[in-house]
Amino acid sequence: MRPHAAFLAAFLLSWPALTQQTPCGQRDDILSRLWANAKETVVHRALAHNGFLLEILTSETGTYTAIATNPANKQTCMVSVGTGWHDVPSRPKGNPS
Repeated sequence: MRPHAAFLAAFLLSWPALTQQTPCGQRDDILSRLWANAKETVVHRALAHNGFLLEILTSETGTYTAIATNPANKQTCMVSVGTGWHDVPSRPKGNPS
């Protein structure tokens, strides 16, 4: 399983626990707060097979936030926050490193 697929699978399996422990709300409200507080914008977006929307937001200072939106109730929850985000250059197909 590719690393990002493994992360997404682990996240989706733990969704009920996440919604009880993490900041959740309307997507637009969360995006507005992340821009106002950390100048973070969406840089990556993925749609899971079950319809969940996973988004990564980053800032120019290296902060990041991962959020996920449940399509059933339109609830968005913060999955992970941190510092030190950096983009990795694209690599040729077949190169796992």
